[in-house]
Formats: sequence, structure tokens, C-alpha cells
Amino acid sequence: RPPVPPFTEESARVKVQAAEDAWNTRDPEKVAGAYTEDSVWRNRDEPPGSGGAATATSSGSSTSRA
Repeated sequence: RPPVPPFTEESARVKVQAAEDAWNTRDPEKVAGAYTEDSVWRNRDEPPGSGGAATATSSGSSTSRA
């Protein structure tokens, strides 16, 4: 999804805002669409390298929290 690297300061701000807007919808498909397929995704309570795909975590099929 545009904008793509290399980023200017303005295009980086646009990209970050798009990711924040997608995240705030709480829709797993929209959240996943804001990230690349090779994004590394994990919950904060998991060590790096143990996370699954963005859609798996955001839809709650990964480690659940109380």
C-alpha cells in the first residue's frame, strides 16, 4: 500500500496514520492490511520471534489475555 519506501517525513506520517486508523477499527482484516505480509507480529508479553501472523494475533487466535 502506498506510500512505499523510501519515505519522506510527510509520507512516513501518512503511513503511520493509516496504520493507526486501521488499528482503531479493531477489524482484523483492516489491521492486517496496514502491514506487510512479512511483518513480525507479537504480543508485548511474548519474547521476540515467537509471534504469529498479524491477522492471527489481532483476531485473538494467539495468546489470549484476561
